[in-house]
Amino acid sequence: MSEPYYFFSPKDLASQSEQVGWVSVERLFRVGGMGVKSRRDHFLVDISRETLHERFRSLALSRNIEAARMSMGVTDNEQWTLEGMRGLVREVGIEAGIHRILYRPFDTRYIWYHREAIERGDSRWPVMKNVLPDKLSLLTSRQSVNGEFTSVFVARGLSEMKAAESTRGSYTFPLVLATDQHDLATSIDEGTNLRVEAFVQDLRSKSAAEMFSYVYAVLHSPTYRTRYAGALGIEFPKVPAACPRAVLDNLIRLGSDLVALHLLESPKLAQPITAFIGGGNPVVEKISWSRDAVWVDKAQTIGFQGVPENVWNFHIGGYQVCEKWLKDRKGRTLSNDDIAHYQKIVVALSETIRLMAEIDRVIDAHGGWPDAFQTTAKA
Repeated sequence: MSEPYYFFSPKDLASQSEQVGWVSVERLFRVGGMGVKSRRDHFLVDISRETLHERFRSLALSRNIEAARMSMGVTDNEQWTLEGMRGLVREVGIEAGIHRILYRPFDTRYIWYHREAIERGDSRWPVMKNVLPDKLSLLTSRQSVNGEFTSVFVARGLSEMKAAESTRGSYTFPLVLATDQHDLATSIDEGTNLRVEAFVQDLRSKSAAEMFSYVYAVLHSPTYRTRYAGALGIEFPKVPAACPRAVLDNLIRLGSDLVALHLLESPKLAQPITAFIGGGNPVVEKISWSRDAVWVDKAQTIGFQGVPENVWNFHIGGYQVCEKWLKDRKGRTLSNDDIAHYQKIVVALSETIRLMAEIDRVIDAHGGWPDAFQTTAKA
């Protein structure tokens, strides 16, 4: 055991010394913290924007608060009352309170969001105000679980506290700061949340968006995740503060591609690699995988044909994404939009696996970890 860590069980920290001089994600961003915890997801959050709008329209128009409470399944306590919530909705406006929120990987839902809508007030507001309405943020975790680090994702707008980590929760690190916090930023981009001074040499010449892509690529290196698993199990991930241009430009490109895929904004998503088969009434009953297909019914007659096993098994933040997205819709009938969305997820994950391997190839071609990030590395 060594300072500052004292553990009850042995940890493999042999490679931690290689990270001396690297910068922790927590230090790299000026502002960061856990995502939204609504404490009343069943009331404040919904998959359907229309359903959420109608719920809050009913609340705003209600005259009998007890009848509204029964129909909406909410209870009062000392810090939060439905009557107070009704007054807030009437004051703010139904539409003004509705925002998109990343609830789980590739699962964007809708939330009626306001600081006062959350019991005891929203302690995450100092972070969340920097991502509204649709600003970019990095999601990651303080510690990996079960020795496997997969908690890296990206959000545009609000993110729920377990959007990218299924146990302790994920942290949100905005790319830019809200106008009232611009005085905190003194680097190359007006309002950036990145501490550019934490980087050296070629990295400092890049824009905040390019630095973000660099970090995103590093955290998606399979070798990085295994080589530094011990450190990733006890603290925020760290990234090299220096990177020769020959490596840097490639990592920025690959990281940018990953960001676009995970935001479902990449043009590559327009070409599905799966076919939806079975037709009829696609109610999600039981999710399974066999014969390169993800099935949504018990009889395995309705589902998505052409899902490779490695895509089916791919995890983000502890979630098996292809299963989780469908499991959270059990009992629902998949719409055409749902089917198209799921097909995009499959493409995004397939491309993610390919790009992660390419990230390692780039690093290996310049000496591997950690030598590729030395300033004297082969250019």
